[in-house]
Amino acid sequence: MKKLFTTLAILSLTVIAQAAHPFQSALAITSVDGSLLTVSIDRAPFSNVSTNIYSDRLRAGNHYVKVMRLTGHPHRPVYRTVFAGYLFIPEASEVMAEVNRSRFRITGSRPFDYAPQVYEDPHYYPQHLRCEVDAYEFDQMIQSLGNYNFESTRMTVAKQLINNNYFSSRQVARLIQQMTFESSKLELAKYAYSKTVDKSNYFIVNDQFSFESSITALSDYIALRN
Repeated sequence: MKKLFTTLAILSLTVIAQAAHPFQSALAITSVDGSLLTVSIDRAPFSNVSTNIYSDRLRAGNHYVKVMRLTGHPHRPVYRTVFAGYLFIPEASEVMAEVNRSRFRITGSRPFDYAPQVYEDPHYYPQHLRCEVDAYEFDQMIQSLGNYNFESTRMTVAKQLINNNYFSSRQVARLIQQMTFESSKLELAKYAYSKTVDKSNYFIVNDQFSFESSITALSDYIALRN
């Protein structure tokens, strides 16, 4: 009888646990150019390398996702980080993404019971799927910028990083710190605004300017964009 009660208790806990998270979701990542990928979700061990990676049984919510692409000679593989950050996975849905060389892109999201909703603009990301680059990757970017002596080169590289990633306002401020001239700082602040995930905090960037005229110019630029 005691064994029966124990079994019933375990079954009850299982039912409760399933009821708490009844709808599980999935993330599908495809390599467009045929390169091999490996993915880690919530810092779990990386998946086996493949051109198509499908992870199901995901709970709804934010998940830390790191996508790496295999490059180099087969006998001397090199893994290059394509994306590292948080993605929001809706409940009972499949989120679809693709990797094309060094670019990671969300292509669509669909509830399991409905037809897929495709985002046709390749530069459009649903707001809840935009995520800043993770701290480690960002520190690597800052170190890389510090390797260039010429301001024009640092500006070119910084814009390349901005084109391929999203940043927080504090991260943008650190990027601007890598510039010496006031005009360069203002140019970079304007350039990074559209790729900032927390635009309401963009006032943090103002601290990087030496002249009030730069703050006014940036405020005018933001007002035109909103």
